[in-house]
Amino acid sequence: MSGPSYRGSVSYTVPVTSGTYADDLTATGGSNQGLLAMPANDGISPPLLGVTAVAEALPAGATVELWILRPDADPTALASYVLAIANWISGINVLATQVLTSVAGALIRVKSGGTAGTATLDYWAD
Repeated sequence: MSGPSYRGSVSYTVPVTSGTYADDLTATGGSNQGLLAMPANDGISPPLLGVTAVAEALPAGATVELWILRPDADPTALASYVLAIANWISGINVLATQVLTSVAGALIRVKSGGTAGTATLDYWAD
């Protein structure tokens, strides 16, 4: 039995403005932090069947969201993702697992709750 197809640890710089997102994938080729299964729809990369994540650090009030890639969409464009779960993780040392059904890609995003800081997440996905 092999390990997860995708795994890693990512840090996000969370802005002070409540409701705004930490730096992540942008249509102009941003850092791609939290991006899973890229490139999607290439006929080679396996689809995602589930994602598990835990927050090691999260500024006060910040929440972690799970976004999924629309079918046949460009995985490098933020507009290609749709919010699947808001408030997926809302505290440190909280393990969250989401079962997916052959989704081509997913994006983990961090939304500010009004306190600037660094969010650190570990993730695993198959």
